[in-house]
Amino acid sequence: MLFTEVLNIESKNKNIKNLELINTVFMSYIFYFLSSIIPITFVVLPAPSIILSVKNGMKYGIISFLITMAIIFITGGTIIASVLLLFLLPMIVIMSKMIKDNYSFNKIILVNFFAFIFISVVSYLNLKFALDKDIIVVILNKIDEIIVSLPELVGMIPNLGDTKEVIKLLEDSFNLMKMLLPSIAIIIILTIEYSSLLYSLNGLRKRGVKIKQNFRFINIRVSGVMIIPVILITIILGLCYYFKVPYYSIIIQNVLVIFNFIFIVSGIALVDYYLIGRVNKFVRFIIPLVLISFRLFRGDILYGAIGLIDMFVNFRKRFKRIENEKV
Repeated sequence: MLFTEVLNIESKNKNIKNLELINTVFMSYIFYFLSSIIPITFVVLPAPSIILSVKNGMKYGIISFLITMAIIFITGGTIIASVLLLFLLPMIVIMSKMIKDNYSFNKIILVNFFAFIFISVVSYLNLKFALDKDIIVVILNKIDEIIVSLPELVGMIPNLGDTKEVIKLLEDSFNLMKMLLPSIAIIIILTIEYSSLLYSLNGLRKRGVKIKQNFRFINIRVSGVMIIPVILITIILGLCYYFKVPYYSIIIQNVLVIFNFIFIVSGIALVDYYLIGRVNKFVRFIIPLVLISFRLFRGDILYGAIGLIDMFVNFRKRFKRIENEKV
């Protein structure tokens, strides 16, 4: 009798896990589908599989992601499915394992970042060796092709007015994109990592899973320790300038973009820290989006300056939020 009850419980648990697996596949595909309409949803694509891995075991998370990629592959996303599988599956495995083993938030981000870089370098070298093609050159050539076709594309848009000005603006934007490809890639990697980890930790808490990591978006802050790497990078850039290293100006612009991004996010997190409990969550999301996107009140500079000052002042310690606010 007892043996039968144990079997029934095990069978019930297995059915629940299978249902959660199906739900995870559905959620992951929804995020992928929505990313074509709302691109920001793409950054949490690995999160459902990470949550499932921590809650029910690694094999369930891996299987759910493989099924999702198979669906994307079958529905025509052959290349995108292959790329996502190559880069996001290792992230799911590493992040799930480190969450379960109670590693700190920063260590999880750092390890995953270096894993991303390692996979990128290995993939780049393999593609170059196997196909005898430089993937970076291919991407740059594609951007050049878009720039060349801009007059034709812009000409197809009715009632646009002065097309020459529009074409010039677009050409400058694409040329800037070419120059900032390294920093754009790093920012995308960091955004996917932070967003997926924050979403996963929040999802695990809601499901009653006990986790050590207490990190939330409002906790993002550039520590004063960052002064050391900033000084080192400044010295390295100075040496690059002194020894006339090729593409010095491109290197420094990419470095500045990355640091600017980090301080902007830190500034947004600090402002959000004080708005919680006073302002609706949706409004808190929209405010920085509008200020930065439309450059209202020079939002990018404003948030960046707040993040930079906070590195030295640490406003959270000096000016506490009102307690008992819901985070």
